Amino acid sequence: MNQGRRESCPFIDADDPRCRSRFTIDHMSEAFGVCLGAYRTCPNFYRLLQLRPQRTLHMTVHGRPLSSTGS
Repeated sequence: MNQGRRESCPFIDADDPRCRSRFTIDHMSEAFGVCLGAYRTCPNFYRLLQLRPQRTLHMTVHGRPLSSTGS
């Protein structure tokens, strides 16, 4: 990580109800500390990570999709 640059939670824009309590005036310092810094310490981050759909890789050969061979 670069000096002075902090990483933010990749789910910060997800508007998940589990995260809403941090985004109030009373908990703003917690939101900055966790959501914009130590998000890997947040249990909601790991819950949301598990719920994220898995990406699939679509491969083609000469413009035709590859199909499974069953092996």
